[in-house]
Amino acid sequence: MKTTTGTLASLALLGLLVGCGQTESSDSGSASDPGAGSESSGGASDETTASPTTDELCPAELPDDGGNGFGVTDPAAEAPELPSASQAWVCQYDARNGWQRAGEPVEVPEGDLAAIEESLAGLEPSDPDQMCTEELGPRWLLVTADDAGSLTGVSVDGFGCRSVRLTDSPSRTAPGRASGDGLVEGTLTAPGDLSQELSTIYGG
Repeated sequence: MKTTTGTLASLALLGLLVGCGQTESSDSGSASDPGAGSESSGGASDETTASPTTDELCPAELPDDGGNGFGVTDPAAEAPELPSASQAWVCQYDARNGWQRAGEPVEVPEGDLAAIEESLAGLEPSDPDQMCTEELGPRWLLVTADDAGSLTGVSVDGFGCRSVRLTDSPSRTAPGRASGDGLVEGTLTAPGDLSQELSTIYGG
């Protein structure tokens, strides 16, 4: 069955309100460091940059945009220009009284970075009349780091219109509300099936 983006938002909201049972989210107090070992210690150079923690990459709950819990639905005004990624991670979020993280970040293998960057380079503003499926699945968060260590979050719906939303601070800025250089507010569409790419990487 097909539906429009507006109808999908209403259906997704119902799914979020009903939830699928309150389960404990990942323990943020003992978050692991995906890049443990790179942090400077002893007499090491102060210029060494510590790898981001789990909660910096993928917070226990995605920030809310203050709307209906589903997120921004208006199409972006233009395509983004994302920075080149030297590293990337994938996290899965499930609809449980908000978007709660399921499990830990999975680093994107170096051999898959080029394909991911190609997909991100093809992001375009969403079509407001796009027809969407009615299921409610997970939401993926792809977090990329450039050579300077700056993080960019790319939220990808694994359901409906497969909408893509950007954030310049995964732990603080709601997806779709990004305001950094090269980023755009609103929803985007990826070429191919980016959600399936991320699902495959996450599932290993």
